[in-house]
Amino acid sequence: MKHLVKKLSTLFIVAVLAVTILLPATANAKERAIKYRSNLVVVKDPMFASSIRFPERITSYTSSNKKFTTTDLLQLDGDQYVTITPYTKASTSLSFVGKSGKIYNMNFKIVNYTNPVSKFKINSKNYAKKFKKSTEFSKEISGKQKISVKAKRGWKVVGLYYTTYNYSGKCKTKKIKNNHYVNISKKYSGYVDVTLKNKKTNAITVLTLCVGPQF
Repeated sequence: MKHLVKKLSTLFIVAVLAVTILLPATANAKERAIKYRSNLVVVKDPMFASSIRFPERITSYTSSNKKFTTTDLLQLDGDQYVTITPYTKASTSLSFVGKSGKIYNMNFKIVNYTNPVSKFKINSKNYAKKFKKSTEFSKEISGKQKISVKAKRGWKVVGLYYTTYNYSGKCKTKKIKNNHYVNISKKYSGYVDVTLKNKKTNAITVLTLCVGPQF
């Protein structure tokens, strides 16, 4: 009986931690949502959900590619946000219906990932190669750190953010400057996000450096 109680308690703790970890990512995505545009290209990335912000609440949508209606590629959030998780290469024509009845048409494309940075430095150490096959890298660092990012030819850095979140799921995001110092929390986990855009295709990708205490 004691063993069963201990096992159930462990499962409960794991479930709480899972929710705690997922909540900030969703909130953070909405804070830096992509504004609605008629043509949008994002990079394939199962780790980062792209949140698109419309001028009004979206009530329904149609897609020329049925993958977007039968899988969790696209989800309506019940407000002015639409979440797309680009875990597979795909393209589609989307029509979103707003609360007012207005229709928002969009040509949407998910393209393969390529490392967009030649430099991702923490102080003097360059971790750019860590993003060769993945958009996420973890480094247990804290205190005053200099973050420097240089995009490869054809790409440009369009946003740099630092987010911390506590154990109740509350998160705080602030925009930071490239080639500047940022105080990384010793107490709370967090991440540095770099948003990059391809100058030719307009594809958007986000690189994430997980910092602070790692669990």
